[in-house]
Amino acid sequence: MNDSRESMAALRQACRHARHAPCRLCLLHVIEPKETGDLLGVATGASSYSMDKEDFFRAEARLEAWWKRVEDPGAPTDMVIRCGRVAEVIAEEAYRLHATVIIMGAGKSVLDMVGRHPGTMCEKVKKLTGCGLVAVDEERTYPLR
Repeated sequence: MNDSRESMAALRQACRHARHAPCRLCLLHVIEPKETGDLLGVATGASSYSMDKEDFFRAEARLEAWWKRVEDPGAPTDMVIRCGRVAEVIAEEAYRLHATVIIMGAGKSVLDMVGRHPGTMCEKVKKLTGCGLVAVDEERTYPLR
């Protein structure tokens, strides 16, 4: 989750969904990686990306702050913090959790002024997953098929 109003709207939408359909919620925050520049490590199987403790603690505090703004989640909830490329990590977590739907903030580039046109992050996530995806802006939800 990022700090956008769309992300908070998506969280609220997920909680409404959970109240009407038995499920488990997963609040996922993906920390965009920093290149380590460790070519020798990469050659021996290490990740080329890093996440320091400060990044993790900031992400954890952010998720907890968002969660406190939700009155009744309506379902058991997990908070997950991962480092990596955002769309790929969302897809990996969806697969790992056997998710049937992903509800995410639409972001600034998702919808144009004319109609429903998924933006880059939603498009990437939809292409990488086999489950439903709902993009949420501050006012409306957009199921992407």
